[in-house]
Amino acid sequence: TLSNGDGGGAFLYNSNLHARTHGVPGFPFIGANLANRYGGGIYFAGTTGNNYELYLENDNATEPLEVSSNAAVAGGGVYFDASSSDQINIFAHFRNTIWRDNDAIYGAAVHAESIGSGAFAVSTIIHFEQTLPGDAAPPCPYGMRCNLLESNLAHSGYIISASAGGPNGYAAIYFIRGSMISNDTVDGGGGLIFCGGCTLQADSSLFARNTLSGDLMAVVDGDLRFWNSTAASNTLGADQLFTVALVPSTLEITHSLLTQPNDPVNGYLVGTSIPVTVHDNGVEGINLPGTNVQNLFDPYVDAAGGDFHIRTTSSAVDRWAASGAPGDPAPTLDLDGAVRPHVFNSPNEPYDFGAYEAGSQPDEIFINGFD
Repeated sequence: TLSNGDGGGAFLYNSNLHARTHGVPGFPFIGANLANRYGGGIYFAGTTGNNYELYLENDNATEPLEVSSNAAVAGGGVYFDASSSDQINIFAHFRNTIWRDNDAIYGAAVHAESIGSGAFAVSTIIHFEQTLPGDAAPPCPYGMRCNLLESNLAHSGYIISASAGGPNGYAAIYFIRGSMISNDTVDGGGGLIFCGGCTLQADSSLFARNTLSGDLMAVVDGDLRFWNSTAASNTLGADQLFTVALVPSTLEITHSLLTQPNDPVNGYLVGTSIPVTVHDNGVEGINLPGTNVQNLFDPYVDAAGGDFHIRTTSSAVDRWAASGAPGDPAPTLDLDGAVRPHVFNSPNEPYDFGAYEAGSQPDEIFINGFD
């Protein structure tokens, strides 16, 4: 579909969209759409005070929904536009979706603008997630990448981006148990995820083999939390993985595995007076000061072949213990759906660095949603 303005595939204005269906191999759910301005796949706008929802999720465990080959100036897959002096809340949940080959100048997969111009809050909350047993959408089979962003292209911005403005604008991006692999940014662009005036949280996810003009993730005037995740073998134009600017902002890097053996960089670059929390991380080729930061060597099964599971003999195995402190989450499942923790050597520190738990298997009773 070709749109001369916004929304090549669908244009939604002060409305909701709930899609619970399944993908068909070779036929994306939202695919091959072009918008000359915003929202190659979907343009989703909220301007009148209300709550609005965009939900995409599958009803077949082995057939996630695909958003692919869409293009626009901004928001190649989806563009969110929330702008008002009224109170507006936009909730987007992308459960078990694949985003592939989408193209935009900025926000190759998704871009959001959330502008609160008056006395009331305008917020846009976006969740990318691979579902858990017991969720309405069926959980993915063990090892299947159901929450995947792959081969998307941003020319001057990031693959996923959100910006909040005005006195009461707010946005948030949550990327939970997903993978961002082989995405590209060019022409002096950015990295994978940008959040301006908002919260960015990545948990139990893999970010690997992306070719980026800038950093991996950046937040301006907000919070960046990188938990239980793996960043590996990315090509970066910046000298750091994470960038955080402007007070009040915070940065947390915990329980993760960060490796750049052929392109050493710093872990982060932050502005003056920004609090940084770093603990329980494994690194290779990364300068990352913090508590229990372990320098590793060759932790993966086959990094050259794209397998970023950790070897059972790796020093990334059994390296940290759950603190039980609020805001310091201990995962119960890894990215594949295997149970965490799995003890090899140390019952006192049973968790492995990163998104995967070596040697673990899924809970056969609960994996299909039985509860």
